[in-house]
Amino acid sequence: MYLVTVEDEILTTTLEVNVFFTLLVYDSLEDEYLAVHDGKTKCFHAMKTEWGFENLVSLDTFNVPSNGFLVDDYCAFGVDVFIMKFDGKGEILSSINQPENYKFTWKFKDFSQLRQNRYESNAFTVENYRWKISLYPNGYSQASSEYLSLFLALDSVEELPSRFSSVH
Repeated sequence: MYLVTVEDEILTTTLEVNVFFTLLVYDSLEDEYLAVHDGKTKCFHAMKTEWGFENLVSLDTFNVPSNGFLVDDYCAFGVDVFIMKFDGKGEILSSINQPENYKFTWKFKDFSQLRQNRYESNAFTVENYRWKISLYPNGYSQASSEYLSLFLALDSVEELPSRFSSVH
C-alpha cells in the first residue's frame, strides 16, 4: 500500500513535504486496525512521490477470514498522516499538535472480484496537501506477489518543483 499527493497551490512553492504516516488494515473481528509504519519521517518531492510497504501483509494471511482482514469479501484500509512543519530555526522539524483531517479510510466490498493490478483511492487532503492511497491486491512486483502492497503518495506532483535541475 502506498500514499500519493494531489494538486494544490502550496505544492508550487514547496520543494518537499516531510511526512510521518501509518498505513492501516482493518481487522473486523477485533474491531481495530493493524498499523504498519517504520518509525521514520518520509520526504515526498518531485523525484520521490510515494512511500509504502510492498510486503504489508502476506496474501495467505490476508485471505483467511479467521484473521479478520477479509471477511465476507469486505475489507478496509486507512492511513494516519502527520505533516512535519519546518519551524524556521535551522533544520528542526516539528509535528502539528492536532492536525485536521488526518485520518482517511478506504473500504472495499467484493474484494475477491478485484482484477486490476493497482487501485487508487479518491484524493483526500491533509494540511493543504492532497494525497491518495495505492493498493496492489496481488503485490507491487513479482518479488512481492505473495503480499498485499499499500502505498501513500502525493497526487499531481508535477506542480511540486524538483530540487534537481536537468542538464541540456
